[in-house]
Amino acid sequence: MCLHDEELFDNQDKTGWKFIHGDVFQYPYYKSLFAAAVGSGTQLFTLTILLLILGMAGTFHPYKQGYLFISLVVIYALTSALAGYTSAYYYVQLEGTEWVSNLLLTGLLFCGPLFATFCILNTTAIVYKATTAFPSVTIVFIFLIWILVALPLFVLGGIAGENCKDKFQALCRTTKCPKTILLLCWYRGPVSQMALAGFLPFNVILNELDDIFASAWGHNIYSIYGFLFLLCTLLLITTALVTVALTYFQLVLTTIDGGGGTQIPFALPF
Repeated sequence: MCLHDEELFDNQDKTGWKFIHGDVFQYPYYKSLFAAAVGSGTQLFTLTILLLILGMAGTFHPYKQGYLFISLVVIYALTSALAGYTSAYYYVQLEGTEWVSNLLLTGLLFCGPLFATFCILNTTAIVYKATTAFPSVTIVFIFLIWILVALPLFVLGGIAGENCKDKFQALCRTTKCPKTILLLCWYRGPVSQMALAGFLPFNVILNELDDIFASAWGHNIYSIYGFLFLLCTLLLITTALVTVALTYFQLVLTTIDGGGGTQIPFALPF
């Protein structure tokens, strides 16, 4: 009996989401994008935790916000090695071969939109002669830190992650032949699920974000980092619970007729 016949025999008595449990850990469609998102997210998560710890320790003076921005730039540059390592490590685990292009995507995934937004906002501030506009010397200083510190650490982390060629170990046996299921409706798709997943966590920290943005633009002073750390912890818990719930709903819905009638091989895109 071949392996495919054994899989069909094993799944004869299984119903619901258990019928597709062997397809959950199939490789994602966009390996490079997935690994880049994980690497950038790990760096931003570490950056946020370190900034909150420094804030609760009283490092940032309430009336001197320059300390906060300097710490933000320096910590982001130092944690670039973590982003490069994590992205390359997961990309190689997913049997990716173009790890250099994956590093390039990881470096631009967050910095690209951030740099474009910064240029627009800073140019607008300069046109209106606002005091929050960054001078050219500061912009050159930040650019040199990114070139001389962040970029080399990012490349070194990527090389270290590429050399750690550990084999991916799924939590359960993965089937060799993905099952064919009915195409789900648009509101059951990954895009709508991701939009729904961000709605509840955003509401958890919405009021605090208003104070943070007001502080960033100079309208008031923000100094309650302990309460912000508590909200971030609550945000992480809420995000984890919503993610688990929506993942379960996605697995359940893939075994139900979505009304589309089009059959596609099953593989979760995340």
